[in-house]
Amino acid sequence: MPRFFITEAERKEDKIVVSGEDFHHIINVLRYKPNDSICFSDGKKVYDARISDIQKGCFLAEILEIKEETSGNSQPFIHLYQAIIKGDKMDLVIQKATELGVSKITPIVTKNTVVKMDEKEESKLLRWQKIANEASTQSERLTRPTIGNVKHFNDAIPESTQNGFSLFCYEREEECSIKEVLKSLNQKEISIFIGPEGGFSKEEIQLAKDKNIQFVSLGKTILRAETASILAIGLISYEIS
Repeated sequence: MPRFFITEAERKEDKIVVSGEDFHHIINVLRYKPNDSICFSDGKKVYDARISDIQKGCFLAEILEIKEETSGNSQPFIHLYQAIIKGDKMDLVIQKATELGVSKITPIVTKNTVVKMDEKEESKLLRWQKIANEASTQSERLTRPTIGNVKHFNDAIPESTQNGFSLFCYEREEECSIKEVLKSLNQKEISIFIGPEGGFSKEEIQLAKDKNIQFVSLGKTILRAETASILAIGLISYEIS
């Protein structure tokens, strides 16, 4: 059964009140009806419930059982710094990275980034968060990943070194594969950088080296940006979970 996410404010004693987009999705799209069983998560606990009353614009669900959620405790915190890529490709990365267990996605602007954000930035961030939320529900995750504010590459690199371990996926790296690094890694918080369609610039590569970020290869072939992100997140989740 898919889990739907709630905030503390949506829980009213032994009931849960659902409105807004979640109401529309659950009632109008998924066609839930009164007395149907439904499952919610607030990131710490899981609530087995039953829809008790559907009103205009909201519905009430009666909580039947509350369970402590422990399945996510062993999962690594994966922070994907993803160079913004064109159109549906960025949507795909967010959806699949969410399914594979990413914890946070920060869109970054690099020298070779083609997409211009400007006045569209807020609406794009909202859309990307919605994609992540829907993918979290579909994959029955305990928590939803956060879509961070857009950062410039030069700001993202030093930020990534403040917590955990950072990986820099570079198609010309010949000595170190991501698989080799992950096998010997005992960190539970990992940042990973994936470039845009045109790759990272020489200046960006040098900055990452100056900050002693670990360069890794994803294989012998040159991957598309969206493929590289999905592969890297999948490998991290598999190797260190």
